[in-house]
Amino acid sequence: MNDSAFGPLPTELQAHPGYRRVFKPGHLTFGFIMPLEGYPSSPFPTLENHVGLAKQADAAGFSALWMRDVPFYDPNFGDSGQMLDPMVYLGFLAAHTRQITLGTAGIVLTLRDPLIVAKQAVSIDQLAQGRLLLGLSTGDRAAEYPAFGMDYDNRAERFREAFELIKIATEQSFPRASTTYYGVVAPCCPISSACCWSAAIRAFWSPPPSRSNGGTKRRKLKRRTSPAPAGCSGAYPRTGRYDHV
Repeated sequence: MNDSAFGPLPTELQAHPGYRRVFKPGHLTFGFIMPLEGYPSSPFPTLENHVGLAKQADAAGFSALWMRDVPFYDPNFGDSGQMLDPMVYLGFLAAHTRQITLGTAGIVLTLRDPLIVAKQAVSIDQLAQGRLLLGLSTGDRAAEYPAFGMDYDNRAERFREAFELIKIATEQSFPRASTTYYGVVAPCCPISSACCWSAAIRAFWSPPPSRSNGGTKRRKLKRRTSPAPAGCSGAYPRTGRYDHV
């Protein structure tokens, strides 16, 4: 891989610590697929000293730790990967490593909600200070799809749509998108109007007076919700209101 063959990297990738550590023009890099152990006599790893091994790989200068996405153990496929959920595990390892890239190889996007994947990926990347590489896949284990209520045969179409939705959600402010498989994403009211809503509801908190105790009035917070206006969804910041009743 070199600039003459592929052209210069985009500025965003040049500045991304995780990408820069793995993809070095003119250099070969080495990483590990988790778990960092052999388990030839069992489909399940022991995960003994997995934190210590990850720290050793980090300190030794290896490029990346990669997570597989295996929701269930299927005897027809032989093993269960690192067993732990890849996104949760990456968040955990982000707190125990300092430089090594943390990647997925890859998240089975057709079995997950793309907006949740986008939120998880951005969260991990922030916590890991730019060390996440998000790899995505369509999945190839047909036995997993009925458990999620998904159609195995249309996974290619859903993958393409989910991938585009992740790009829209992570690259645009207050994005708009209308999808076949994943619903509609519409921006909320402008922030300046102070009417942003989250998850199609707005919380109003009312602290009603309660009975007196020794002459001192105590108040309790009571939450009320009301539906969002048409077309509003998923925006921050969310404003609150306190009313006395």
